[in-house]
Amino acid sequence: MWREIVARRSDQPSRLSEAAKDLDAAKWPAPVVNLFLGTTTSEQVRAAAEDANPVKKKGQVCEANFYIAERALQSGSREEALKLFEQAAADCPRTFIEKPAADVELAALRASR
Repeated sequence: MWREIVARRSDQPSRLSEAAKDLDAAKWPAPVVNLFLGTTTSEQVRAAAEDANPVKKKGQVCEANFYIAERALQSGSREEALKLFEQAAADCPRTFIEKPAADVELAALRASR
């Protein structure tokens, strides 16, 4: 996912569809990958993040918010991205890379207002 984000920001070709071939489409984080491939929606990713295990759910909701925010930012929806990055920054476990990444994205978005 990180390579894909960097590639899109650098106007480089995507390699995500090739990398996704080895991914089990029935398991997390496939919905996030499919969001970036354009084969699923934000709502479907949010629904897929739900889990009976509260710890697992917290992590998946964190990731869903962060990556949906990235897609929103890429499509020019800055306010939606800001809202979702705020959720990710507030709710992501400290051990998840998405937590500091959301903090950085928030700082950049707020500085460019």
